[in-house]
Amino acid sequence: MPNIDYPRVIAENEEQLGELEKHHRYSHLFHRVKMLRLLNRAGRVPLWEKPPRASDTVGASARGGSQPTDGMA
Repeated sequence: MPNIDYPRVIAENEEQLGELEKHHRYSHLFHRVKMLRLLNRAGRVPLWEKPPRASDTVGASARGGSQPTDGMA
């Protein structure tokens, strides 16, 4: 898989992509614009600083699994 620097490749900034996402809310382009916005943002926030997704914690408890830890036990 190629290593692409998405924030450098995507010409629009996050605000412009947000407006495009609102404009295309009920069209087939909504998910494409949303993915561009998320890819553009992903380059600025390191993976370890992102909060856990709700599905990670709720799904684990619903399946009887343990909650994810932050390594500070």
